[in-house]
Amino acid sequence: MKLWENPEVRRLTLIFLALAVLAPALCFAAGAAQESAKRGDYRLEMAGVVGAVAEHYPEAVTGTLNVLAGKNVENTENGLLIMRQYGFDEVSYPDKNGAVFGALPYAALFVALLAAVFITMLLFLRAFFRRIVGLTEYAKRLQSRDYSLDIRDNDEGVISIYKNEIFKITGLLREQAEQSGTEKRMLSDTLYNISHQLKTPLTSLFVLTDLLNDGRDISERQEFIARIRAQLKRIEWLVSSLLKLSRLDSDTVIMKRQTLPLSKLVSRAAEPLLIPMELREQTLSLRGEDGIEITGDLNWLAEAVGNILKNCMEHTPKGGEITVSYEQNRLFRELRIEDTGGGIAPEDLPHIFERFYRGRRAGADSVGIGLAMAKSIIEKNGGSIQAYNSDAGAVFILRFMTD
Repeated sequence: MKLWENPEVRRLTLIFLALAVLAPALCFAAGAAQESAKRGDYRLEMAGVVGAVAEHYPEAVTGTLNVLAGKNVENTENGLLIMRQYGFDEVSYPDKNGAVFGALPYAALFVALLAAVFITMLLFLRAFFRRIVGLTEYAKRLQSRDYSLDIRDNDEGVISIYKNEIFKITGLLREQAEQSGTEKRMLSDTLYNISHQLKTPLTSLFVLTDLLNDGRDISERQEFIARIRAQLKRIEWLVSSLLKLSRLDSDTVIMKRQTLPLSKLVSRAAEPLLIPMELREQTLSLRGEDGIEITGDLNWLAEAVGNILKNCMEHTPKGGEITVSYEQNRLFRELRIEDTGGGIAPEDLPHIFERFYRGRRAGADSVGIGLAMAKSIIEKNGGSIQAYNSDAGAVFILRFMTD
């Protein structure tokens, strides 16, 4: 961008030109007024002289007026000698051109100063607009999603402040772009996993409904209907779990702040699993002191703990044991869930809380949602969860900080 293309510079130039014309005119007008005043004073002084002559020497009035009018210069030298005797060495006479010549130095000085100021302002504006152009180019790069530039400036001044603030905005835009990209990848992966998880039960449903139309006997038809119900329950559970995950991700779930005894939380979470555990001949052991409490939402935390217990149940062999213990200290309340299922494969440990992740020991009906949902619920209630292996099996540790 050229400097003269800026309307601000053009307006400033017009102002300086107007001042350059107006200032000398004002100087000349001031000089003329000063010279006019001097002439008025001179006339009064001469009038006093003529009056004094008329009073003492009436016959010399005419000659005095002729001298003042410049018609008689014969007595000029004699008059100068007399004036010097009384201390009037130099007499200033008004000049018709004195206003012009007297104002010229002041006008020239003012115009020179004005020109110096104007040039200085132009140089400043040139540097200023260069920085503005730099910011404009930077903004264009931002519009094209180029966040690699660094315009931070340690100098003082408004432009430096703006540059630093714009750089902060750039950082926010970069983070939002990265987050948006991550969310898009997660959405793509989620849609793929959802379609994959729904594909299997839907295929089974189509096959079973076709078999029902082949004229099977009643016992076979009842078996197919039972399988269809099982697949429908699986789809229902999958859709329900996905809806819960989406609510947790969108922060539309409001977690209640309730005071919960850990014993009550574990009992609520384990209740739906007692019969399946009994059928597997598994033992559920509870250990802990009464009166240990945490703050959180009972229903959501019960679902989170229930998902962990269900995972332990599915990976614990027939006749195994699942142990739930809880304790407290000054820093946190801890809930520990252990099983005797042989543990988690070491390569799976870093990923077991990832959505749709299925470990190497996962069952055929495993979807990979339960532990991911448990982690999200626990964290939204101010807690944390981690997993590791013991000699007997897997260990899950939930911790809630002391209020």
